[in-house]
Amino acid sequence: MGYSLHIELPNDEELDLEEWLEAVAETDGARQAGGGGQQAVNPSTGEMIRIAGSDGDVEIYDPDEDAWHPVLHWYDRRGSVSMNSRAVPIVGGELVGPVGEVVKSLAMRLGAQIRGDEGEVYPL
Repeated sequence: MGYSLHIELPNDEELDLEEWLEAVAETDGARQAGGGGQQAVNPSTGEMIRIAGSDGDVEIYDPDEDAWHPVLHWYDRRGSVSMNSRAVPIVGGELVGPVGEVVKSLAMRLGAQIRGDEGEVYPL
């Protein structure tokens, strides 16, 4: 099981999907993924594997790779956004790099914080 980071509002408030998507639309380097999910081919069997998506899922542009990556995953039941910690570099307890900067920018727009599974808060 992976370790996750979460964009959360203070005082355990739920994030509204409309507010989230507005912040995404206003943030350079972020775009709505479209809710179609992801798919890939299993290289061993050739089987197509599909993972369902959500309307609030977000891709982040990495200029170093000149590619968009699915990074942020919307959870409607909780009104929250999460990402696998491997999706964004963390150096000295801080999110860094192009992906880290976009994630921090989104959190700042929302007046939110970035918190790890163990409760630690990452600086914006």
